[in-house]
Amino acid sequence: KDIDGTKFNIAKPGEKNLGTTFTDVAEDELRKTYVELCKVYGEDVAFQMVKDSPIALVAKRQNIQAVKDGFSSVHGEEEARAMIARNPGLLFVKPSDAADESNADTTMKMSYMVA
Repeated sequence: KDIDGTKFNIAKPGEKNLGTTFTDVAEDELRKTYVELCKVYGEDVAFQMVKDSPIALVAKRQNIQAVKDGFSSVHGEEEARAMIARNPGLLFVKPSDAADESNADTTMKMSYMVA
């Protein structure tokens, strides 16, 4: 099980298809997400984010701006942009959680701790 309790599908010898996962996204959807990242962060930053963390392409498109807005309400526009650019995994935070000031200090510190 994953840390959040999600059960892993682990292939057994001879198995080929375990079904779809949240990263099984059509290419046209990935492109649309990339375009949205470019709109919100600019082409250079979006490219670097995807290069550093390709999984950023499966973030919910409708949340990309909302997540940045949420973090911006707590940290300010420039700090939020820099924080998300450093750690594109923050794109998966719920917009309401991004705007939650109770974890602001920890979130900022953790944005520097990316693999």
